[in-house]
Amino acid sequence: MAGEKAIVRTRIGGEENHFWLATAINGREIDRPVHVKSIEDGERLAREIEILVDHVYRRAYRDGFSSCQSALKDCLGIRSSSN
Repeated sequence: MAGEKAIVRTRIGGEENHFWLATAINGREIDRPVHVKSIEDGERLAREIEILVDHVYRRAYRDGFSSCQSALKDCLGIRSSSN
């Protein structure tokens, strides 16, 4: 489907001994970076994060806006408090 493909970009940031992997979807950065031990760990994890985010985005897009949060939780393995 057109529009279901996300443009996912990751970048590694850091200062002193604190490193993180920031992810942007369609140009908008996610508020929560993934903390990594080193730049090298960030480089190894970047592609996996991009694949995961693309999968979650596509699934949520297909499920529609009304069930987007539910689809995201399901893909990430998060159980809702009502389950």
